[in-house]
Amino acid sequence: MIARRLSVAALCAAALVAGCGDDEEEGAGAAATTAAEQPAAGPAQAEATVEIADFKFGPAQVTIEQGGSVTWTNRDSAPHNAENKQLDDAPEMFETATPIEQGKSDTVTFDTPGTYMYYCVYHRFMEAEVTVNERGGS
Repeated sequence: MIARRLSVAALCAAALVAGCGDDEEEGAGAAATTAAEQPAAGPAQAEATVEIADFKFGPAQVTIEQGGSVTWTNRDSAPHNAENKQLDDAPEMFETATPIEQGKSDTVTFDTPGTYMYYCVYHRFMEAEVTVNERGGS
């Protein structure tokens, strides 16, 4: 009886070790495949969407055409907004509705080309970027 319990325990332990090794290899392969399959940044779009979740803007970088718009949607538990940093080289100032409550959205249209670094005024560690290309540019 004891020998059979030890055999079963040994088989279970062997299966766990083998299973762990396979998972690690699959995880490494999956990570390599995912990184290799990530597409390069595409051309500017007329519109972009940014989800606010887990106290982050996602994606952290969007590119739109001049005259295009970005819509921020708050999927987080706290209110947020998006406001560009008042840098000397900022193309122009923008700010979403203050605050964007949970489940709500706000859209800003960008008429001036350039790079807009922005953040959430409520959670200043949250930062992201909108790039606006000239119409017909890339």
